Formats: sequence, structure tokens, C-alpha cells
Amino acid sequence: MQKDLPFIEMLRKILRYDPATGVLYWRPRNLNTFRTDEIGREWNDENSGKEAFLTVEVGGARSATINGRTKRAHRVAWAMHYGYCASWPILHKNGDNSDNRIENLMQNPPKETP
Repeated sequence: MQKDLPFIEMLRKILRYDPATGVLYWRPRNLNTFRTDEIGREWNDENSGKEAFLTVEVGGARSATINGRTKRAHRVAWAMHYGYCASWPILHKNGDNSDNRIENLMQNPPKETP
């Protein structure tokens, strides 16, 4: 989906996804994306290369704030891996909502009514 591309490109600039473990990591950010170079250096020192999406929601799903909006790790992982945002809910096959390995994620389209 073409409309998803700018969002996914932005995700790939700021995050690294390991599909085998399901973990998302913060990439270093350009200093010009921060109000000051000092703030940018501090952010990079504290976060770059470290695991992202550490907030655990009720039910076990992980989330983080990106550009002022809360994003769920499983939806970000799906978009980064497949190159498009899922239209339907994403389920965790093993029932563990914190297990974001790509092999554990699947879309759940609604059932068609007869």
C-alpha cells in the first residue's frame, strides 16, 4: 500500500526489528531531529541500540510513543517486516502478546456473513 510507505520508511530509520526474536531496537537518530544537539546526543547515548517498546499494556502487548502517538510493537513489527500496515487485527499464535516474532504473528480478518 503506497500510503503506508512514508510511515514504514520512518519506522525503519528509527528502529531495527529482529524477526527471529521479535525485539525492536532504537537506532541512533540524526541530531537535527532534536530541538538541540545536546538533547539529541543525550537521547542517542541513553537509547541508541537498546530495546524499544518496553511499556507493557494490560494483556501483555508492548507499546511505545512515536511522534506523539502510541504504537503497538506487534503492528510495527508487521509493518517493518512485510512493508505494509495490517488492515486487520494481528493475533499472536501462541497467545503471548509480548512474543512479536514474525512467525508468531498473523492477521485476523473478520468472518464474512452469509
